Amino acid sequence: MKIFMETDMDLEVEVEGDGSMGKYAGKWDSLPKGWTQESLKKFWSSLTGDRKHKVTACIKKMEGKIDNPGAFCASLNDKIDPGWRTRDKKKANRLASRWLMAQADKTADVTKQQQTKAIKRIAPMVYQDLLRVQKQGGPYASNIKALICGFIYVMFDKQKPKKSQLTNQIGRLFDNSSHSLAYGPNMEVYKIVDSYMGHIRKLGGWVAAGSLAIELLSKGRMRTLSARVDGIVTKELGPELAEAVNAEVKKMETPTQVLKRMVQAEMPSAKGLLLAAGKNKAQIRAYVADLFEDINWHRLAGQLWVEPPEEVNYDIVSKIARDYDWGLEPSAMFGLAALTLVNDRAGIAIIKKAIKNEFPEWLKENAQVI
Repeated sequence: MKIFMETDMDLEVEVEGDGSMGKYAGKWDSLPKGWTQESLKKFWSSLTGDRKHKVTACIKKMEGKIDNPGAFCASLNDKIDPGWRTRDKKKANRLASRWLMAQADKTADVTKQQQTKAIKRIAPMVYQDLLRVQKQGGPYASNIKALICGFIYVMFDKQKPKKSQLTNQIGRLFDNSSHSLAYGPNMEVYKIVDSYMGHIRKLGGWVAAGSLAIELLSKGRMRTLSARVDGIVTKELGPELAEAVNAEVKKMETPTQVLKRMVQAEMPSAKGLLLAAGKNKAQIRAYVADLFEDINWHRLAGQLWVEPPEEVNYDIVSKIARDYDWGLEPSAMFGLAALTLVNDRAGIAIIKKAIKNEFPEWLKENAQVI
């Protein structure tokens, strides 16, 4: 099958295949048939707005011409500006760090759900810090897995009050593995541990440290060590873990109930968008689609996009994205609330499906006792 696409520049492009993004994803090094480097840049420069809004404009132009315009335009964006994902990731890490500081300051008596959520945020930050040490080189720094083991050992060793039996077991376990400990001459590991110890103590001390250790080992693809550490932690921290488990009631909300509760909480904020968009269903849908585009959830933005009766005010979209720290899950709750206000059942179904498919663990973590 051949598809002929014509842009506003009268550029005719022939794309071979079935029109799906799967045919393009790996081909930008050798451009799709009909494209040249110059025509590619010319087409991209003809789109108005900054990077995120150029993707939106690209999707609009490609609708009806290829099967998956969202994926096509995101891939085209990668070709034109290959460094944007790294920049956005660094910004996300800074936002996660700010969130962690705020949580640690107010969670003297942290719940199990808060602890789990915080550990999920901390683990990738620690991992990135250890990768930085690896890139710098130096003694015991050539292997990221060894650095992870070193971080865990030092983290356990610095806990107060000390549990020597647990720490010694962890040390022997790592010594007998193929990953030598990286805590000796490499003082950078000590510095990284010190930077997180205050947060770990406020988030539950030994129990939080055990959870972080298991999360880091899993992230480093050391599944056997993760299971062994899990066993040691469970045995040695029995009283602390039992206390945490007993504090929880068994019957928890279902994913549907979690969504309903969290969407209701966003209703007051969503009413502001309702007024700004003139209570028009198509206009609201366009705003929500552009919100997802703003936070780089391109696939969902493409699925939701409809042509609005009036131009979208991107200042409003950007403010909403900033209010939710560009987070996918909270922004999705806001989008669901906005579409619920105008009874956009099709849009609601699209977002719910995306959340349940992509964030099942997040729904479980946010479940409350019924």
